[in-house]
Amino acid sequence: MISGESAGGLATFHWTNYLQTKVSRTTKFWSIPDSGVFVDASNILTKVNSYRVWFQNLLKYSNEEIGTPNAQCNQAYKNELWKCMFAQYLVDYISAPIFAPQSLYDSWSLYNIVGIRCVDGSSLAACSKVDRDIIEDYHRQTVEVMFKIASSNTNGAWAPVCINHCYLTTSYYSSPNYRIPSNSEFSLIKAVGDWISGVESTSRHIDFGDWPLNKPCSGVASKSEL
Repeated sequence: MISGESAGGLATFHWTNYLQTKVSRTTKFWSIPDSGVFVDASNILTKVNSYRVWFQNLLKYSNEEIGTPNAQCNQAYKNELWKCMFAQYLVDYISAPIFAPQSLYDSWSLYNIVGIRCVDGSSLAACSKVDRDIIEDYHRQTVEVMFKIASSNTNGAWAPVCINHCYLTTSYYSSPNYRIPSNSEFSLIKAVGDWISGVESTSRHIDFGDWPLNKPCSGVASKSEL
């Protein structure tokens, strides 16, 4: 198994194919990239796709002539190699089974990629309509990536409409407040366990709707209903 969180989650996407080739064909191999989906989106402060620019600059100083660890993606995007730094493009060239936990309102991404400054902890209550429209556009793009990941019969996903970043090493991993759909049995620990065990029809757990639909993990229920 290969896994990691945040930048480590993105690295998990990058290295999955390579590491799969290092195990025998009879060995089961799983990849669990946690919160490694960083969408190629415009930043409202810089007016450009700042995260893309960071990756383009990184590639200039990190073996650009060799490319990223995923050879298939490098070949597909040989004139736009920066795309292979994003999970949304890279996932099409990953052959090993993947299970991706990911917030549909990733707090790190909203602040650093999109440039949103109105998020208060787990709440969007302080955000203006203009901010909310921008946030929902990023939410929509994240949902599209998560469904792309989960479209493979061997893959899985667990993605709540709550504002977080990273799950596997936090209390959210087994918390009764973090389930999809809310108040169901599908905590992340159960969803991952079922996926590894090969339980059918339980690999795709992606919340529908907008914040704060999943009230227990959005913080709304803990403040006003519990």
